[in-house]
Amino acid sequence: MVSIAIKGETRYLNFSIAVMFDAVEKFGAVNTLLNLMQEDSVEGFKAVVWVLVHTANDGELVRRMQGYDKQTMLEETDFTLRMHPLEYAELKNAASKAVVAGYKREHLPGEDDEEYDLG
Repeated sequence: MVSIAIKGETRYLNFSIAVMFDAVEKFGAVNTLLNLMQEDSVEGFKAVVWVLVHTANDGELVRRMQGYDKQTMLEETDFTLRMHPLEYAELKNAASKAVVAGYKREHLPGEDDEEYDLG
């Protein structure tokens, strides 16, 4: 998961298959969503906010399953066009990283654990 501070709280963005299916249903394809997120437009902003809300809420559900204290779920109204451009850039970067991280394979212990002679 990708961590980011949103409204003073650390949130964990989790791009799960549930979020992926919702993204495909709403945007047609994940690549379409990623391209839209890169646009400097109101539609691009809405796409970034969509990803932030869905991945943060999915991350919150994972946290709850792990026994952590509940945080409030985010809503699209928690984000506004009145934020500073730097803050938006950080949120946009985290949202993009979360989507990409959803497609990366984690290195599991025991995989490729070959010994290398560094001498």
